[in-house]
Amino acid sequence: MRPIKSLSPMTAWLLRLGLLLMVGLLVWPAIEYFSFTSLNSALNLAYALFAVLLFFGGFTNKHSLTMISGLALFLLSVWHIYWQYRGISLNFGAYAITGILGLHFFVNGNK
Repeated sequence: MRPIKSLSPMTAWLLRLGLLLMVGLLVWPAIEYFSFTSLNSALNLAYALFAVLLFFGGFTNKHSLTMISGLALFLLSVWHIYWQYRGISLNFGAYAITGILGLHFFVNGNK
């Protein structure tokens, strides 16, 4: 069976939309009670901002916004996993998948 390459652009947009939804669900409780004195709140806000920038980076012709946002999401996911690791849990899986998707967009850009 041959791959269906014509659906590749649609799957990239579905990945972007899924990433935006997942990040929104992950960080909404932290953003809802935002505190300027908390490093965790600032990093969660950056996490949400880079997810939005990655989504809007798909509308540009250049790869730089998508790649920078993907790298930032990957690094922020690694930070969350490292500092908040309490065993395999739903949050661990969500941050791992978000980090993997960020790495995917960092490596592939807007392809």
